[in-house]
Amino acid sequence: MTQALVEFVLKETTRPLDRWAVAATLESGGIRDVDARTRYGKRDVFDLADDILARCLELPPPARVVVDDEAEPRWETAKRFLRGGFFFVQLALQLGSLVLLGYGLWASLSFSGRQASLVGIALLASFFVTGPVSQTIGRVGSHFGEPGRHVLAARAVAVSVVLGLVALLLGAAAWWAANLVFGWYDDRSLGIALAYYGLAGALSLCSAVLYALKRFAPMVIATVAGIASVGLLLHRLGTGIYAAHWTGLAVAVVIEAAWAFAVFRRRVANTVPELRLAVAPPRGMLLELVAPFALYGAGYFGLLFVDRLAAWSTDAHGLPFTFRATYEVGLDWALISVVPALAFLEVTVFAFASKLEALGTRYDAGATDGHNRALRRFYREHLLHVTFLIAGGIAATGALFSLAVYAHATKISDLFGDATTLRVYALGVVGYALLVYGVFSASFVFSVGRPWSVLAALVPSIAVAAVVAFTLSRLVVYWAAVGGLVAGTATFAILSALAARRILRAVDYFYYAAY
Repeated sequence: MTQALVEFVLKETTRPLDRWAVAATLESGGIRDVDARTRYGKRDVFDLADDILARCLELPPPARVVVDDEAEPRWETAKRFLRGGFFFVQLALQLGSLVLLGYGLWASLSFSGRQASLVGIALLASFFVTGPVSQTIGRVGSHFGEPGRHVLAARAVAVSVVLGLVALLLGAAAWWAANLVFGWYDDRSLGIALAYYGLAGALSLCSAVLYALKRFAPMVIATVAGIASVGLLLHRLGTGIYAAHWTGLAVAVVIEAAWAFAVFRRRVANTVPELRLAVAPPRGMLLELVAPFALYGAGYFGLLFVDRLAAWSTDAHGLPFTFRATYEVGLDWALISVVPALAFLEVTVFAFASKLEALGTRYDAGATDGHNRALRRFYREHLLHVTFLIAGGIAATGALFSLAVYAHATKISDLFGDATTLRVYALGVVGYALLVYGVFSASFVFSVGRPWSVLAALVPSIAVAAVVAFTLSRLVVYWAAVGGLVAGTATFAILSALAARRILRAVDYFYYAAY
């Protein structure tokens, strides 16, 4: 059993420097003083660390390998690029199905304005409520899963999913209570909206788990199966659109949940005995770990949705929000335009970690200026790559946009040619491009363990977006709310770039302090 600990320590540290490094590594794997006494016959973790260190030093030192940050095969980079864009594959499938078939997993061209408003606000509410939990799932899944503590990772993710479901229930209760006071919807309409809200929220949580597990194909399979179920119920069984959508969403949820359960079950079964005993850190420490990421999830969706809330609440005809199809189509196509650039951020994050490791072998402690200059140059180079991808994405979707206007394949082509859609698309592209730049800079800040600095950039950006969006939508025209998206994302891009610049000037210190 001790040999398994030796292998674990060598895997994590390559070659430990001292007993403190070994003790920290053992504790990261869940070994406690009580485990050292009862399982290994030692006084405490440090006594066990002395034994493990001696065994590690008896082995020949590993050959010094200079890590080359350019050595990753191109196909691996391509895989990372595809993984980075996988969350948007579902959006593309939805829009493609809507254009070609007239329906999607939760949308339909046959919806009236009132129906679309019900479903639209239900979806926005579900994404906003589950956003913080989705970020938490990604954080705890990688934090506990990557060192091999799969039992602990499975428990943490399960607890997070339960919390997400509880948040959905609380959100539904708050919506019901508000409707009781203001009387926006009749009972049937409210029930329909809450059904979409709950199912879409559950699907969002399941997708977050699969993303944390790096299982992307199941998300595509679930979406396709869900859309196929909608079509089957509509055209073969003659079911109404609501029941068809709910069934399709339920099918997607079941597929993703079952797949995630199977992956966790296999990983737990393969967990080494020593790591099965890993325990979670104290609640205060765990809260400190996940809190900034949960807040980031809420803030990110807040920045994305605040302009919609401003536009949809203008002249809402007695309802809190009225769905604006021309506005939504323009924003959806604008978002698709920047998907290649957003996907590239996955490549950037991995390449930055590789670059840090590579430069650590090339520069000694007295050459920090050269080390930091190299990383600033890396930032500028990848910023240029992102710019090219944004331009390419805009060109590609612009061509598809024009094709949709003139193809007249479905009645959605009328929306593509609408003047409001074109205006929203033009401004939305600017806003989403600025969002990409903001997330790009934020990824460097996250990488050196400074999530609160990202929040410091995000919070004022949301405030700016809200003020501008609501002001323009009331004083000019409802679709001018998209100006709030532009103003908010511009603020986020500037503030996160300043944070990244500050960190890259002394990245050697911040990297050391983070780890």
